Amino acid sequence: ALVRQCRDLQSRIHDDEYVTGTSHGHNKSLMLAALAFHGDHSYAEDLIDKIVWDYRYGFLATWRRLSAGDGGCSKGWWYTNFVLPFELEFLAAWRSSTGQDWYQEERVWCDPLLDWLTSGLQGDLTFLRDTDASVFKGLSADNRLYANMVAKEYKNPVARWLADRAEEMDVVWGPFGVREILWHDASVEAAPPSGPTSKIFRGAGTAIMRETLEPGGAMVSFRSSEAYTQG
Repeated sequence: ALVRQCRDLQSRIHDDEYVTGTSHGHNKSLMLAALAFHGDHSYAEDLIDKIVWDYRYGFLATWRRLSAGDGGCSKGWWYTNFVLPFELEFLAAWRSSTGQDWYQEERVWCDPLLDWLTSGLQGDLTFLRDTDASVFKGLSADNRLYANMVAKEYKNPVARWLADRAEEMDVVWGPFGVREILWHDASVEAAPPSGPTSKIFRGAGTAIMRETLEPGGAMVSFRSSEAYTQG
């Protein structure tokens, strides 16, 4: 049944680049399934080889290109929140299966991306309105998953702060309890964002100026990104 589901899902992936599209989620799901039946069916090995290649030279390479250094994300805020858990669950599954720690290798973009989320956070704990998303939800369980992972993997106190704010908007319940068991590290103490109130995210082509780093106060943003990222 897993093989049939994977073949069907793989047929739905038509992306030939790694910036936009639904293939982030499709590939993560394929990876989890292929790891589950690896050794029981020859399809798993070929599938894993392809997915790992796509992540190493596609998805993760794109994050490094656009989000490393100055941080930021070409996907705006809503799509960033939607996609990040797919990437991070892949990293977790790969480390659990092989012992290879891509969390550390990908820290160059994964940790600085926290600035993108805290800089775009408004007083009502929703994000700046950007890109073509028609639903502008506030902090969510997806944000908490990312923040919990960053707090645990990199001992980042601001990530712990963001995770706590996310729980205020979207309480932990039911299925999300598994995520808490796996990634909530209570030993990391929370600390609010600090540093400059104005930032330029060059990879995303976005500048943000804030009156204060705390949610609330006046904010100004300007975006002029390269055409490749659908700016």
